[in-house]
Amino acid sequence: MSIKQVLKDKKVQFASAGISEVDAELILAFVLGVERMELHARDFDLELEQVELLDEIIAKRISGEPTQYLIGHAPFRYLTFQVGQGVLIPRPSAPPPKRASLGSFSMTNSGNLSPSGT
Repeated sequence: MSIKQVLKDKKVQFASAGISEVDAELILAFVLGVERMELHARDFDLELEQVELLDEIIAKRISGEPTQYLIGHAPFRYLTFQVGQGVLIPRPSAPPPKRASLGSFSMTNSGNLSPSGT
C-alpha cells in the first residue's frame, strides 16, 4: 500500500473528525519509525502489521486521546519532549510567558524556580 495514498486518506478522515492533518503525519511517521518530513521526501510501502497499528492508533486519536500520548513525544517549536499520560502537552498556539511574570520567580540553590519573597 502506497504511503502517499494512506496519508491522503488519513488526512481526510482526520479533517472530517475536526483533527489537524499534522496529527495524521505524526502518527504515520511514528508507525514507520521515520521523521515526519520523510513522508514527503520518499515513498514507503506499509506492511500489514503497520496498517493494523496505524488503524489502532488513529481510532484512539479520533476517540479523543491526544496524539502526543499515542506516539510518546510532543514536538514543540524546535524541541521534542518525551511525554506520557498525565503530562501537560505544550502547544505552539499557547501564548509565550510574560516577561513580567517571569520576574516574580527566583532560582533556588537546588536549581528550582520558586516565587520571589518566599
